[in-house]
Amino acid sequence: FVSGEGLNDNASNVTLEIDDFDPRTGEPLPNTEIIQKLNALGETFCDSGAVRRGGAFGPFQAEPLGSRGQQNGGGEIFSILDSTTDIGNIQNREVGLNVYNLGFRWNHHVYCDVSGGN
Repeated sequence: FVSGEGLNDNASNVTLEIDDFDPRTGEPLPNTEIIQKLNALGETFCDSGAVRRGGAFGPFQAEPLGSRGQQNGGGEIFSILDSTTDIGNIQNREVGLNVYNLGFRWNHHVYCDVSGGN
């Protein structure tokens, strides 16, 4: 999980500011600018030099199947994974159970990707 390494001005060319964190939780704020900073930090600090986002949310089949009044499933809706069949993609990035089980949990978090891909 890539988080606060950028608060050290000597650690990298990228610097996180105190205002980049939620004061209630200490978590990096999930906006585009801060995610870009976290990506750059991860590319510097992760052994593989690669980062990825989590996969708990995505375009998954509506559950329980048929709950939307359709036969054989209710189509895809953006939701939290709730089935062993939840697998999807967001902007060519895999999300769903497989990703979640590998430890890449929350979509707004940035993780070191040991496989070297995004």
